[in-house]
Amino acid sequence: MEDEGEGHDRGGHGHGHLPNGRSVTKPLVFAFAVTCSFAVFELVGGWFSGSLALLSDSGHMFTDALALALSLAAAIIATRESTERQSFGYLRVEIVVALLNGIALIAISGYILFESYQRYNDPQDIEAPLMLGVALVGLVANIISLSVLRGRTHENLNVKGAFLHIAGDLLSSVGVIVAAILIYLYDLTIADPVISAVIGLVIMYSAVGIVKDSMSVLLEFAPGHVKAEEVRDALLKVEGVIEVHDIHMWTLSSGIHAISAHVVVEDRPISACSCVLRECEEVLRHRFDFSHVTIQLEATACELDACFFKGKDRDHDD
Repeated sequence: MEDEGEGHDRGGHGHGHLPNGRSVTKPLVFAFAVTCSFAVFELVGGWFSGSLALLSDSGHMFTDALALALSLAAAIIATRESTERQSFGYLRVEIVVALLNGIALIAISGYILFESYQRYNDPQDIEAPLMLGVALVGLVANIISLSVLRGRTHENLNVKGAFLHIAGDLLSSVGVIVAAILIYLYDLTIADPVISAVIGLVIMYSAVGIVKDSMSVLLEFAPGHVKAEEVRDALLKVEGVIEVHDIHMWTLSSGIHAISAHVVVEDRPISACSCVLRECEEVLRHRFDFSHVTIQLEATACELDACFFKGKDRDHDD
């Protein structure tokens, strides 16, 4: 069974399938447009109502818009052809941007927490009806975005991440609505800075996660969803494989992982190893979700010392 885009060199190299950016571009664009529009709407509503909670939730929606933008960029960039100079394309651009924005979001969440503390000590008058109305509209926007992305979460990890971001913002919108009701019914203006602080902490938690994940990719840590020992055990179950070593795993971009490994087989012609290579790549792609697979074959008959001395003998003959 031949996969499109798959190839083998002498060591065995399979590209597999990169995420299909075109299939998720339209829902991401729609969700991005809705999220951005209502983030601005909440920003204006928070300004006129005097609600810090609305302003904070607007900031949270902007973080969701950022997540959607990064997911959209990843979907588009993943479809670009690699070049001789950029052999993996521009996949790491998404990670660099995510790192910078994560750092910025930590600063923004810190400012929200500071303002919440100021409001807690000096409560401000709030237009609760306006605050409630704007929060309800924001809730509807989140529900719309979630419904658009829901059907795509199973086929693209970037969309799944964006979906989870918006789900978190939906909970924040619910918190703002609760605060608006408490202010309207019981004049509990303290609910505004308290909810704002909670939203600020949520943003900071998400931002720290973005920074941590970005650094893990840039430092080429192994993907978190797989362990080297599990990979080794799986490859050893492939018929013809008797040893696996020098396993290296890293992440190119969101949902795009790569692996290289040395696989030892019994001495045989190279042509007889194609089925071993194919099965190893199938295991790594489908079970462990690796997009790029490089396997270096080694034979039991080719001992390191023997190869070394043969090379020396050839030098003397020359």
